[in-house]
Amino acid sequence: MPATRSGILGFFLRVMSFKPLRHLAAIALLGFVLVRAWDPPGQGMTLKRLLTDHLAAGNLDFIALVSSMALLATAISFTIIRWHLLLSTMGLGIPAQQTARLGWIGFYFNTLLPGSIGGDLIKATVVARRFPGRRVQAVATVLLDRGFALWNLVLFVAMVSMALPPAHQALARIGAWARAFCLLTLLLWFLLGYLPLWRAERFALRLRRWFPGAGMLIGELWLALFRYRQNPATIMVAIALSAVSQAAFIISVERMGAGLRLGESMPSFEHHFLLVPMAMMMNAIPLFPGGIGIGEWGYGTLYSMLGGEESVGVAVSLGHRLENWILAGMAMAGVAATRWEEPPDLATDSASKPVG
Repeated sequence: MPATRSGILGFFLRVMSFKPLRHLAAIALLGFVLVRAWDPPGQGMTLKRLLTDHLAAGNLDFIALVSSMALLATAISFTIIRWHLLLSTMGLGIPAQQTARLGWIGFYFNTLLPGSIGGDLIKATVVARRFPGRRVQAVATVLLDRGFALWNLVLFVAMVSMALPPAHQALARIGAWARAFCLLTLLLWFLLGYLPLWRAERFALRLRRWFPGAGMLIGELWLALFRYRQNPATIMVAIALSAVSQAAFIISVERMGAGLRLGESMPSFEHHFLLVPMAMMMNAIPLFPGGIGIGEWGYGTLYSMLGGEESVGVAVSLGHRLENWILAGMAMAGVAATRWEEPPDLATDSASKPVG
């Protein structure tokens, strides 16, 4: 039986790795969620009522919507600052202005072109061109930045679920798993500090042998992780930056609901600090490009678990997704309107000039 299940799972993953099928699955799930939330019986607020009584009538709180957009921009800005810090620690420092341009370009492609290699590849490529001999390390910093952000989401869930224990058993179990995961990784992080450099380098060589093709990247990821462990002050600052970014993003989602005047059908302000990180982790599932479909389902389910209405969660997710698209377009327009001229002492050749 285990072998059969493993074969079924492997077949499913191979099928879903085909990009058109991933997009089709995301659109199908989104359609299912929208139909389910359109006019369900027994709910005070539905998507149908939202369109007719709120959007069509202009019954919106525009101050809350503007504050939601401003908080979203703040959250993205702090993630860009964090990436700049991680680059500098690895000796891959680039001017702050170029980091900002690359960060917003990456946000644009990751938001408006979900499922493609997107902005992460652009960021890694431009940094690699600046440092031709360290291309793999440039890619490693982008991947570690993503991984670091996901770890901080788990930490947020662990801490908030402990401070505000959820009544729903499934959410309580997720909080317990998050705390166990954080404790285990913190223990491994602590032990990593006692590993000598020569052992870390030898393990990197083994990783390159064990994983043909991807071994070089995996080995560099390991060495980059080891180097960050030798800079605890950098990690503490990065954690603080992530906390500010995630708090801004969470409040931005809550303000979106307030802007749509859905307050009475939403969970409490405090509960958003538990449900939004969980929903963000669902959005990161690679089988659904850009979190389309799975994000709306996640918000709807989590809202219903925490005392809100499922249709309201779907509406908030759709509104915040639209807000992301608008901000991405504005950011790209701003990048296109400004011209970056590389300082003469940093320019090497035409290939090293940033995209955009």
